[in-house]
Amino acid sequence: MNSNDIKPLIIPAAIAVGIFMFGNKILEFLQLKDTKEETQAANDAAALGKASYWSQSFLKPGAKILTASSGNTLSKQIYDAIGYITDDEASIMAVFNALNYKTQVTSLAYYYNKNYQQDLYFHLKQNLNESEMQQIKQIIDNKPTGQ
Repeated sequence: MNSNDIKPLIIPAAIAVGIFMFGNKILEFLQLKDTKEETQAANDAAALGKASYWSQSFLKPGAKILTASSGNTLSKQIYDAIGYITDDEASIMAVFNALNYKTQVTSLAYYYNKNYQQDLYFHLKQNLNESEMQQIKQIIDNKPTGQ
């Protein structure tokens, strides 16, 4: 084999090596592939929806729940923060930061449904992006159960 036989193979081999080494980064840059952070946010958002604290069955006797006054006030704060064009994400995050226990998420979901005939989780999911849903999950995950 002489050098003239190898030359036509050099460029395709270099391209193949480049694609192998930098392909994911190029696809991420072109937004044709999710970054690791975006994939993690999507996974966290999906896990948030599966969390048991959205359901009333999560509560056990003696659980730490919101008072009716607090439940109504906090659910209204979220409802008012969700707009037709833009949302006040900081106000929504403030509500979840104000909660002390995961059981209070359950109670907040109860009051939201009672007052607005909407499922709190699904209403948030329809209006917030995956990164914002991930933030909510992280806030709630850091709270004790409250049972």
